[in-house]
Amino acid sequence: MGFAAVQIRPQQQYGDKFDPHLPIHQLLTFLLRAVLHRNHFRKDWQSRVKTWFDQPGKKHSRRAARAAKATKQGLRPTELLRPAVRCPTVRYNTKLRAGKGFTKVELKAAGIRPKEALSIGIPVDHRRRNKSEEGLKLNKDRLEAYKARLVVFPKKAGKVKKGDTEVSYHCLTITLFLRVY
Repeated sequence: MGFAAVQIRPQQQYGDKFDPHLPIHQLLTFLLRAVLHRNHFRKDWQSRVKTWFDQPGKKHSRRAARAAKATKQGLRPTELLRPAVRCPTVRYNTKLRAGKGFTKVELKAAGIRPKEALSIGIPVDHRRRNKSEEGLKLNKDRLEAYKARLVVFPKKAGKVKKGDTEVSYHCLTITLFLRVY
């Protein structure tokens, strides 16, 4: 099957006169041979460039802000205490990992109220359930060990409330290391 050669007149090919009734192959030839304008889109590119010259200064500012926040909060745990939970599915349930928070049953077994738990760095997960006695005992022991090491300073000096540590122990306390595994 051969193609018929079509002769396009110069004014149709390059000129201003455009005939919409041309055959499709002549029309495409006309459109594809049209002049492409060389538009200049790179004007004022300097104003649209994102620079990172302030990166070291911002790093220093963030670090100073973190230090100021830690000083303002005083002695407290660096991380929240997390429960030991089993991973789901048969493939991974031999592994222990850190969970989201302790159940109310675990907190009750350790003698900690849920609202009190949040104030001393123990998260509470109201969705989790205890499915085994072993897991309950493990997390109860973690909570009891945490509570035994915990030092709670009174809000006002000299006014010790229930749950606060004695004043004599405050004088001896220099650092607070509350990481319990």
